[in-house]
Amino acid sequence: MAKADTTRITVLENGFTIVTDSVPHVETMSAGVYVGVGAKNEVPENNGISHFLEHLMFKGTKTRTARGLIEELEADGLGVNAYTSKEITTYHLTGLKESLGKSIEVLADMVQRSQFPQNELDSEREVVKQEIARSRDNPTRQMFDQLQRQAYPDQPYGRTVLGPEANIDALPRQAFFDYVKENYTAENMVLAISGNVDHDEVVALAKKHFDELPQGKPAPAKVPEYVGGYEKTEGPIEQAHFAIGMKSVGRNHPDYYAHILAAQILGGGMSSRLFEEVREKRGLVYTTSASYTGNDETGMIYTYGGTKETQLAEMVPVMTREITRLSEDATQAELDKVRKGLMTSLAGNQEAMEDRRESVGKDVLREGRVVPMEELKAKLDAVTVEDIKRVAADWRRNAPTVSGYGKVSKMPGYDEIKGMLPPPSPPAMRADRMYSLAGIRPDAAQDDIDISSLIKRQLKPANRDGQPAPRKKFGMG
Repeated sequence: MAKADTTRITVLENGFTIVTDSVPHVETMSAGVYVGVGAKNEVPENNGISHFLEHLMFKGTKTRTARGLIEELEADGLGVNAYTSKEITTYHLTGLKESLGKSIEVLADMVQRSQFPQNELDSEREVVKQEIARSRDNPTRQMFDQLQRQAYPDQPYGRTVLGPEANIDALPRQAFFDYVKENYTAENMVLAISGNVDHDEVVALAKKHFDELPQGKPAPAKVPEYVGGYEKTEGPIEQAHFAIGMKSVGRNHPDYYAHILAAQILGGGMSSRLFEEVREKRGLVYTTSASYTGNDETGMIYTYGGTKETQLAEMVPVMTREITRLSEDATQAELDKVRKGLMTSLAGNQEAMEDRRESVGKDVLREGRVVPMEELKAKLDAVTVEDIKRVAADWRRNAPTVSGYGKVSKMPGYDEIKGMLPPPSPPAMRADRMYSLAGIRPDAAQDDIDISSLIKRQLKPANRDGQPAPRKKFGMG
């Protein structure tokens, strides 16, 4: 997370935004282009196009072949990567400070002049379908996809980023040119660079190279509506992977930080309630956790556990009891512990240029500004134990979302699980204290946050549908 006094922002006449985060004492820089488009902008017929397009951006421009592009970058010592999420698509390069000009020129060439050659497109279809197949082989991925599908049925936010294989096979070359023209516009993109760079030099290079961007901004995506539901799938694996999702709030909501901290108390570490009760005391799981996934407008807290088929029926009521108990007896010591852990991570995010670039890039794309660390710390500090209890109770005011994959024959039914999470009694009075934070009104408008990229790392809603993902090498999407 960068400090506000190290950053500068410039908006060019065409609407393209540049943010730099100056760190003079390092020898490296990390540059990325952030595009405000992802699976949330898709319809059923083109679901997967944002991610497929991310792959194709590396397949050649008017002046570079696919192989030539990568060889040119690697010859300059630049590490190249990209990812697509529900909210954004990002292309980024990291290397020595002397590689700044090359980085900006190549990023600009890719997003403005990629040609999607038919032979490369057809070859990459098979690569993307391999990625989809790999996802199907991941039981926690399957479980999470079901969870999203039931929480947001028949909505973009309930669909996968990868999309179905049938779409990948059917998308014609022209569809990608049209999608770029509609979504890769100057006002919908941010160039973010952290490291040993000069802002004025970056702006001059951006003016020179980002000179063919389409104008305008795409229509905003429809706000997701949480519904809740139940899905279980028998799978050829040894464990039962199980999750309960509960409606939370979006990143712009005044209670957002209370929800994040409450989830950390519930299942954020080895001393969390779920870890202690489900694993340490009862030995029902190897891994259990509670995490947040969401966007600006909505969110979901979900608890996870992987257990044996014969122990699933025992694990579920233990997990639901811990969810309920958090609203009854959360303590100041627990709150202080998780708050300090997140603040430690905030400080740690100062060390890597990629983390700093990720933080400022997302901040500026979403809010048009860099959120100061001091502001984030103040909001974390403002959360009280009463807030933790209140938001934990709020989780039970809506229908839960339940997902199981694997050996799930003994998984309790939906009505039974709902009965384990009874809605709390109506609050005696409305807790408005949080709404006054930083001048936020209760009626203020409400996208895997950002407390910072820190919280993304801490809670692992990550690149893809909010799930953890390792750093990817080129070609892995």
